[in-house]
This record gives sequence, C-alpha cells and structure tokens, in this order.
Amino acid sequence: MKRKIVTKIVVCLFLTALAFGVYQCQGRGAKITEDSIVRVGRTILDDDTFKAFQGAVRAYPAALPHYFPGQRQLVSFMVESEAVYQYASAEARAKVRAVHESMESSLDWKWKKRFYASILFREHLRTNLEFTDAELKAHYKSNPEAYRTIVTDMSGNPHRDASGRRTDSTFIPAFEDIKRRVANNLFYEKYKPDSAFLTMLRQQFHASHLDSAAIRAHWIRSVSSVPAASHFYTRRFFYEQTGEVYNEDEQQLLGDYRPLSQDDLEVIRSWLPEGHPDGRGGMPARELLEYLYQWKVFAERAEKMRLTSGPEHKNTLHWAMRIEFALSYLNEAVLPDSEPEFSSADTTLAELIRSDQTRPRSISHELDNIGRIRVGAVVDSAMHAIRRRVGVTFFRDDPEYSDHRDGNPVALFAEADSLKEAALTLSDDAAKAVMDEAERLFRILATYFAFTDEGRKAMGELASMQLEKFSVEEQNWQFSTAIDLYRRAQILETDIEDLCGHHFLVGFAYEEYRENLSAAEANYKWILRHAPNCTLASDAEFVIQNLGEPMMSIEEIRGQSLRQGRKVDFEEEPASNEGGGAN
Repeated sequence: MKRKIVTKIVVCLFLTALAFGVYQCQGRGAKITEDSIVRVGRTILDDDTFKAFQGAVRAYPAALPHYFPGQRQLVSFMVESEAVYQYASAEARAKVRAVHESMESSLDWKWKKRFYASILFREHLRTNLEFTDAELKAHYKSNPEAYRTIVTDMSGNPHRDASGRRTDSTFIPAFEDIKRRVANNLFYEKYKPDSAFLTMLRQQFHASHLDSAAIRAHWIRSVSSVPAASHFYTRRFFYEQTGEVYNEDEQQLLGDYRPLSQDDLEVIRSWLPEGHPDGRGGMPARELLEYLYQWKVFAERAEKMRLTSGPEHKNTLHWAMRIEFALSYLNEAVLPDSEPEFSSADTTLAELIRSDQTRPRSISHELDNIGRIRVGAVVDSAMHAIRRRVGVTFFRDDPEYSDHRDGNPVALFAEADSLKEAALTLSDDAAKAVMDEAERLFRILATYFAFTDEGRKAMGELASMQLEKFSVEEQNWQFSTAIDLYRRAQILETDIEDLCGHHFLVGFAYEEYRENLSAAEANYKWILRHAPNCTLASDAEFVIQNLGEPMMSIEEIRGQSLRQGRKVDFEEEPASNEGGGAN
C-alpha cells in the first residue's frame, strides 16, 4: 500500500502519455470539419486536440483539486481550461503574462516539466534502452551476421523441402523488426554483469558456476521491462554523475552538494492527495527522493536526445499549462482565501446527514463535505459565467464530446415542469415517457446548475419522484437517493423559507415512509432551532406534538395555514398516505 499513490503517478501514467495524438488548435477563423468538436471563443478544438488534452490529464503528476475538474467530463475540463485562459486574456492581458511568467519560473512547474520529459525517456527505454536509433542502426549494420535468422514455419520449426529435409534458409530481419534485440546486444557490450549480480545468480540457482550464455540471458532479462530498465538506469546515471554507488541512502540524494534539496522534496509532497502521509508512516522520504531523482536524470537525457522537440510533447505541455493557469485563476480570482466557516445550523445539518447513513462518518467529515459541495458550486457558477462570456458551441450530439453546461436553467426548469404537468393528463405508458424526459431535465439542472435556484428546486423535484417510486416499489436505494437530494439542496440553499421546506419534507419522508419518528422529529426540530420565524415553524411544532398520529397531507397543512393567514409554499408534495407504504 505504501507505494500505491506514487506508483499510480509514476508507473501507470508513464505508459499512457505518448499514446495520444498531436494537439492541433485550428485557431481563429478556422473552418469547421468533421474532426471539429467544439468552438471556444473563436478557437476550434478538434479530435487531435482532445487526444492531446487527454494525454496531458492522464499524465498530470499532481492530485487535482476536488472542485476542478470535479465530476466534469473530460471534454468539459478541456473546454473550461481553454475558456478561462481566453476570458482572463480578454480581461487583463498583462496580468495573464505575469501569471504565465510566475508559473514558468516556479519550482513546481520546473518539476512538472521534468516529469513530462522523463516520461519520454522512460517510454524510449521500451524499444531502445538508452540508445538512439542512429546508434542502434550503426551496430545493426556493422554486425549483420549477428542477426541472421533461420527461416521457420508457422510453428517455429526449421523450414523443410518437399522431401522433408531441412533447408536451413536464412535471412537478416529488417532493423525495425528487431530493434530491441539490437539494443539488448549493445547493452551487453557496454555493461557487463557485476559481481553482485553474479553472486545473486549463483545463489538463485544454487550453482557455483553458470555458463556465459545463461549469464548473458539473465543479465539482459534484468532490464527487459520498463520498470526494471528504469531502476537500472537511475542507479547507473547516479554513478556516472557522482562516482558513487547508490546504496538506497536518502543522504546520497538530499542536501548540500547533492542532486536534490528539501524544497524539491516539498514539491512532490504537495502533489500527493490530501491526507496522504507523504513519508510519515506511508511513503518514505527516500522513495520520494528516488522518484524525483529519476525524473531529473531521465528528463536531462530526454533533452539531450531531443526527445522533447516533438510536437506531441509540446502539445502535452501546452495543455498542462492551460490546466495550471485555470487552477491558478480559480485560486486567485474565484475561491476565498480563508477556510469555510460553519454555523450551528451547518453542524446540526451534518449531524442529520450522519444519522441518515448506515455506516455513519464523523461530524468533521460531513462538515468537510458540506464545504466541498459549496466550493464546487462556487466554481461551477464562475465557470458558467465564463463560458457564456467566451462562447462555447459543440458540433456533435455525442455525449462524450458535448455537455449541458451552457443551457438556460430557467428555460430548462420551465420545460421540465411543463412536461411533469402534461404527464398528469396522459395514459400510463405515455405519461411514463413524458415523466422520464422531465426527470432527465431535472437531473441536468440538479447536476450542472446546483448553484441556481432552478437547480436546487430540481433536487426537490427529483427527491419527490424517488419517494413516489419508493411508495410503489419499496427499493431502499430510492428512499436513500431522495434523502441525499434533499440534503444536497439543504447544503446549497440560501433562501430560509426553501431551506425550511426541504427540512420539513425530509421529516415527512421519515415519518410517512419509514415510520422513523426520531429521525422525523430531528428534522422538524432543525426548523424550530435554526429558523423559528419561517412560515413552517408552527407547522413543524404541531407535527412534533402529534408524531405517530395519522399524518396530515401537505394539502391539509397548506389549507390549515391559509385559514390561519399564513402562506406556505412547497416545491412538491410527497406521496400521501393513500397507497404509501412504510418500510
């Protein structure tokens, strides 16, 4: 487990960075083609752009924050990274330059560039080991007989003529077909097995003597995989640079007159996910330093071999810089500098959320989650405004290459509400199809527009739909989903009357569908404790006093309130007692 996080960063992602195409920004005024995906401002992004962005994201070495990209599709992440840059450039070009200069001069970006460059050399090891194509071709041409191969049949047996006699026909394979074989031979010529390796072999095979062919085969096999070759060359380059054999001592890597500094170590620690022990009982500092040193020397070798001069690498860095810029903009211009402050109402809400769970988490965890949801909504709101200002137009209906984040939430809610009303007048089958479409639109609002009134109202609508389904099908997940939707609306709601309505409906759901009177009472009491002046306060008090008695429907409560001269506005009424079964 201790190697899990960095292994994911270093090993798995190394293998994907070069698997994607070349970034191509068709630019301003470009024509739309069948490869075009989206226009951001006056810039058209196409399939090659998307592949390049995909590579940059998959190889991005630092843990990305929860709020960006969050739950965004990859295409949305790409669009918004580009949109933020264009928006900021239009607002303050000089400031954009300053931010760029600051990022490019930072130690963090210096290490990210090294990381991306090191990927190139690590991938190069797969076919060439440390050697260039020119070096391998020279060895291949000067030693042709070393590669002469006997012609075999499909089973790998020597070819025979019609009489069954071996013909032993031979040929010399093309260079590209045996490049790694040439690299192995050149490797063996340059590096001979050391005494430690020979001792290990003898112990492994319990033999005092091994023939040269066996030793050669095992020596080459020791660098046959990319991780094994990386291990070998990291130590080899350390020896070449320092004249020392690396003995897995962190003092050989860290300190004055050593390859790495404490500041370098802090960079990789800042990349680890929040809460990771970063060496204190988890990944030891020595192993983090080894990764840093490998990135450093591999990046240097990639530069020397001009592996970093290709368009794929430049486009990867282009999109990595766009991501960096977007994160910097959000941190400086959108998000607050201080930690979120929680009210007593938030603490009580966290306690209620905790009581909803089968396996309750801590109050502090729930408060952190409340803060994260609110920060995410702030970012979504800012991104929505930026997208509308810059202009985003998708060219495909494919959900992988489009999103719903540029819609009009007021119009979407009106359409969904209209469909819901229309379904009441239709036959069962037709009504279901219409309600499914209404639910789809409400879900778009709840997912992408949670920062709007319409998004929060849509959460209430979806919760009501789930409770209605639960009253018939009695699937536990339907009830849990409804409560989760109400809770998310409560976390984001800014209108005290709507907030009271959500709490009242949660209490109603627990009493009506679960017969859980203590949970119902706790939700009703939130209203009395934190919003005693809201229009539902007296109703909440009345319901608490009559818990366990036949529950009045929402219509009955509304009628009673109107008779008392009070206005009560529910977003949606839950299923009544008629036909509703508690579980």
